[in-house]
Amino acid sequence: MSAGIPKEQLALEDRLNAIVGQVNQALRGGNASDAIRQYESALELVQKQPVLAERKNYVLDRLANGYVHGNRAKDAIPIYSQLLSRRSLDCESQSAVISNCADVQFSLGMAKLHAADFEGALATLRDAETNYVKAEKMSESHKFSAIQVKEQAQTNLWIAVALFQLAKTEEATTTLES
Repeated sequence: MSAGIPKEQLALEDRLNAIVGQVNQALRGGNASDAIRQYESALELVQKQPVLAERKNYVLDRLANGYVHGNRAKDAIPIYSQLLSRRSLDCESQSAVISNCADVQFSLGMAKLHAADFEGALATLRDAETNYVKAEKMSESHKFSAIQVKEQAQTNLWIAVALFQLAKTEEATTTLES
């Protein structure tokens, strides 16, 4: 045992970290289909090993990201929706943790955008932008607030893209100017 963590758990976490590290590298190298297969095997490992249960959301997020990069955004949408439902308490929070909800909403919105669900992307990205604004206002850290402002700006850019795709050019232009 190391710091109260059983050796078996440490070994499994090391194995998972090695798999995810290799997969992240494969994805950065442009090999999305191989990365997806490896993320799926990492998910199987997490599901089979109860000691890795706390890492499931992380692996699901990485798998969904792989699907988006592998032009399988429609496969990412249910995963991001599941992750968002697990963040429901964060989404209702009256503290800066609402940014955790906004991050998943942003990822879901981007998956919908990639899947050409522009109406769905627009609604989800608007929810994310609203929550980034709330997180910024609730933060007591200048650095954290600055990050939320950056996230708001990035989200607004993608909202404008969705609006352009929906032929709402005037509203898209207004969004970019605000």
